[in-house]
Amino acid sequence: MLIDDARVYKHVKWTLSLLLMLVPSLSVGQTFTNVINSPPDEVPEFLASDSQLNLGPGALLPWGYVIGTNDVPATNVQVNVLGGEMQYGTRVGFGGELNIIDGANSAGGISVFDQGVVNIEGGVVNGSVSAYSQGAINISGGNLDSFRASGDSVVTLSGGMVGLNSGVSSNGHLIVHGGDFRIDGVPVEGLGLPGSSVEFES
Repeated sequence: MLIDDARVYKHVKWTLSLLLMLVPSLSVGQTFTNVINSPPDEVPEFLASDSQLNLGPGALLPWGYVIGTNDVPATNVQVNVLGGEMQYGTRVGFGGELNIIDGANSAGGISVFDQGVVNIEGGVVNGSVSAYSQGAINISGGNLDSFRASGDSVVTLSGGMVGLNSGVSSNGHLIVHGGDFRIDGVPVEGLGLPGSSVEFES
């Protein structure tokens, strides 16, 4: 994995870790009382607690769609994107999980906050995904224009393609899993063994 000329704000501590085992992003053991498959089902205006929405080819997630708690409390809410299109401005809050798995074409502008989770395993996100207020972004595949992390949020990168306009600001965290780490083309020393890590100031 090559990290070259990344635009990262000053005084942000990065941790590079070489790990043999990656944790699957999809939640295990979740149960839902309401499962919606689109198509053929229509996408509801709001997902109540204990709801799962599965988007396939031909589906459309509307502009500014909320997953989890925002103005109205909702917990154990999951959206799985296996195709179709996501319009701009999806918001993932407390109790919400967005899994972009395959075939998705997103306009970006995705924000995750208050312990919400976004997992990107495939597809294309033509824009930014931003985490703040303890939000989490896990990137293991797909093609993402950029990410932003701040406010005690965490971005975990283990695969996929990410644009160089990504950044980590105050109290944001970036964890990178992989091998052959380089910064400006220079190999990073001290990562020869599984589980080893190196901390540095950018």
